[in-house]
Amino acid sequence: MKRHRILSGLTALISTALLSANIANAGTITTNDVSVFNTDTTGRSTIGFNGILTCSGFGCFKGFQPLVQGGITFSSSAPFVNVTSGSYYTPTSFAGDFITNSYPPGGTSNVLTISLGSSVTAFGLDFSTFNGSAATFTLNNGFVSSPIVTLSTPFGSTQFEGFISSIPFSTISLSIPSTDGWIVLDVTTAVSAVPEPSTWAMMILGFTGLGVMAYRRKSKPALMAA
Repeated sequence: MKRHRILSGLTALISTALLSANIANAGTITTNDVSVFNTDTTGRSTIGFNGILTCSGFGCFKGFQPLVQGGITFSSSAPFVNVTSGSYYTPTSFAGDFITNSYPPGGTSNVLTISLGSSVTAFGLDFSTFNGSAATFTLNNGFVSSPIVTLSTPFGSTQFEGFISSIPFSTISLSIPSTDGWIVLDVTTAVSAVPEPSTWAMMILGFTGLGVMAYRRKSKPALMAA
């Protein structure tokens, strides 16, 4: 009877652990800490926008729609995706060339859609807005972020935002109010280093099996001496 209760308890523990593992790995987490993002991902690849300027001054504001860079497609709800020099606004603004946009017509949300071409489980970008508006990120795996307040001062700064998921995604949309413009300095694709639910399940079953074997050895009667 005691053994039956222990085995029943182990079964319940396995079920609870498996459920917890699936819940913990079923969604997407966000971080604005680059070191955390780097620790929890592998195979990172970053692209920026240096070296593709074919314009100068106000000529840069008649840009691309869409812009394709490094196999990634950037398209805007505004007329253009512009590439602008890092020192265009002030001599010290931004660390390099960046993409931005004009305002979309009709007072609609100002949206940047980033299409990766293939699915990933981690993505990050250095971005900002001109007026410090709250930005909402939507991934095509069903994740929608709570609005993220972007940096407004000092102008020329960007902030990092990373997304790590157990559910692959291939499109990221950044949405801000129509009265503001977004700024993106670079984007990073990566692979989540967090174990998938199936991996958690195998680990839990393995540890449970070891526990059962140890219990059986402990509960086995000792041999009588001859």
